[in-house]
Amino acid sequence: RQSRAHGADLQQHLEGMYQFAPVNEEVKSIKFLLEKTVSDRVTFSQSKDVYESKVVEHGKLMQAMAKETKHIHERKTVYQTADSDSAGEIVAQIREHEDTMQELQLQIELLENDLEQLQAKCPSIEDSVFGEDAKDDNGPALKMITKLDSPILRTLLWNVLESYEVCMLQRRNLKDTLDRKDSTLKSFENEVSVQNEKIDALSKSLDRRRKLATSEGQEFDPFDIIQDLEATNAKLDSCIVDKTEVLADLEDTRIALSLSQVEHAQAEERIALFHSQQKLTESTEGTEKMLRQLQEVLAVIGMPMEDRETVRQKLENCVEDAVIDALDEATNLRDEKIQQVDSQRDGLAEMYAVLGLEQNTPHKNDLHTSPQSLNIQLHSLDRQLNEIQPQYDVAVERCNRLVSDVESLSSDLHPIGRNL
Repeated sequence: RQSRAHGADLQQHLEGMYQFAPVNEEVKSIKFLLEKTVSDRVTFSQSKDVYESKVVEHGKLMQAMAKETKHIHERKTVYQTADSDSAGEIVAQIREHEDTMQELQLQIELLENDLEQLQAKCPSIEDSVFGEDAKDDNGPALKMITKLDSPILRTLLWNVLESYEVCMLQRRNLKDTLDRKDSTLKSFENEVSVQNEKIDALSKSLDRRRKLATSEGQEFDPFDIIQDLEATNAKLDSCIVDKTEVLADLEDTRIALSLSQVEHAQAEERIALFHSQQKLTESTEGTEKMLRQLQEVLAVIGMPMEDRETVRQKLENCVEDAVIDALDEATNLRDEKIQQVDSQRDGLAEMYAVLGLEQNTPHKNDLHTSPQSLNIQLHSLDRQLNEIQPQYDVAVERCNRLVSDVESLSSDLHPIGRNL
């Protein structure tokens, strides 16, 4: 009977070994306490390292302070037996050591303030640094763990493993991001190194040319070269201004010539109209013959009088119809040119706005009322577009490259922000 009871207890114990406690408020609170204990231990370790480094630095400053005090005492002793010639130098040395002591005192006060703050944050940090490590800090956590049942311990262990998994994943992601940034930084450092090497090479070349010029009896002064270059640039600017004025005069001459050609064409058009009217008023043998042929054909057809009246009106208005057709064709061509000028002007204005430059192109209404012809205006807009197009293409390429860099940086920072 006793062996049977013992076997039942053993079976129940074995079954309990594979049980987990539910994640209730008790388990959550115990997990929170354990995580807080780990956080406090990490904070204490960091504070301890900082405290130790500051204590070492404090000791070094105190030693330097003692040396400065010794130097001041020695200088004062020498000053008592010094003559008037060396007294001034000794006084300057004493003041220099006193200034150094004041700087050391300020640094010591700042360090002592930091040490006091660390002691207020972790009261046992001084005992841990100068004495034996406190072994009772983990006592409450250990007692709490020893009183827990096996299912609760299994659940806590599993939750701790999950938390550790998340931390390891974040650590690896941060390490990958840091490696990429380190690689980028190294590439920048290599670029800086290459540029420094180029600067060194140029400096050596400049020195070599200077020595060569000196050996040949010529003085080589970079400032003189810079002044010569500035004078040359001033001459070039003057030439550019003169060229601009000449081009403006040529443009005015071309416009005047174009206006003269337009007036000549208008006069020829009036003469052509007068000639056509004269031909209508003065009958010739050819026109009389064609008219008789037309009348014979109409008689053979037996055209009614209403239709013959239509033919008579066409004969009377033949010149006006030709002028109306020419006017319609010219008006349509003018409208097309106006649309081309407006479209070209809007595109040019958009390019200037993107580049942030001031546009010298006249307003839309000014273009329509300008004395220049539409062809001249369109040619001028094409010339301005060809001048600014390379600069606009470079700006667009740079903008696309910046957008690509920002997107890449955003993709790199996104995992960090998500982990934080």
